[in-house]
Amino acid sequence: DMEVIPEGNRFEAVVILEEEEKQYWSDGSVLTAQVQEIRDLGLESSLQADCLRLRILAQKRIESLFHGKSEEILQGLLLGEKAELSAEVEEVFLKSGSLHLLTVSGFHFSMMAAGLFLCFRVLQFNPKICSLFCFPFFFFFCLVEGATVSIQRAAVMTVLALLATIFERDY
Repeated sequence: DMEVIPEGNRFEAVVILEEEEKQYWSDGSVLTAQVQEIRDLGLESSLQADCLRLRILAQKRIESLFHGKSEEILQGLLLGEKAELSAEVEEVFLKSGSLHLLTVSGFHFSMMAAGLFLCFRVLQFNPKICSLFCFPFFFFFCLVEGATVSIQRAAVMTVLALLATIFERDY
């Protein structure tokens, strides 16, 4: 009869590890534990928590609008979410050499930068102003995507490219 913790809430748990794990998490290891006690700490009030809730909302929206392979692919392309990716879809992307598109990376930031830049240019903004307007979107996107090291690297490289535009340098 464990308490159900709503998505996006913080929690505190007391667990007993069932076996000692010798591998690192990055190697795909999973620690198995028995939960002794869990407490809901409620919603965290921060920009990062709000971005997590927005990500969860986007996932649910995609789930409600699309089904099957379309949903799997959109979750991957837009949110880098591969947890629900079927073996069949993963195999197709792997064989085509495009599996990397389902992981948020520089590709996503480049496409977002190009799209935003184009939108601002259509509105007749100066290219330097367009670049400046893009910065908050990248910061926000980083938080929504979880700000992992690879996402931070992609954001920094995209910002450097936009700074080159501002300072009239080749990049």
